Amino acid sequence: MYIEVTLAELNNVVDSLNNIIKLQIPAKYAYRFGKIAKKLQSELIELKEHRNELYRRFGEDQEDGTIQIKKENMEDFQKEVESLLSEKIKLDFDPMPISLFGECNVSSADMAWLENFFVDDEGDSTTAEEKKEETVSAGAS
Repeated sequence: MYIEVTLAELNNVVDSLNNIIKLQIPAKYAYRFGKIAKKLQSELIELKEHRNELYRRFGEDQEDGTIQIKKENMEDFQKEVESLLSEKIKLDFDPMPISLFGECNVSSADMAWLENFFVDDEGDSTTAEEKKEETVSAGAS
């Protein structure tokens, strides 16, 4: 199954994955989370490089070492950033059972950012991505 993450969501998803990795979960799941976290971490580094390039292209160096976007470039800069952040990363990742956390404490924020990475094996087995598709289909009829 494929999970999509926009570049706008990337930083929060990586932070949440890093929080999950710290939990005591079965080794095979920790391995899978670690593997996907490494992939997304490299994407995050690349995103930051592209963002910095946009700052250099549309801005000018300041005496304090920062870069400030020129007023005449602000609109073009914002369009470029919005376009970049709307890009999606497609991940080949099978959602994991929510029950693997057992008694572990996982924050609501982490679960919200990672909802597509899990399937509720303790109740509704529909993934978040499937629920989105059902909603879209229901709205089309």
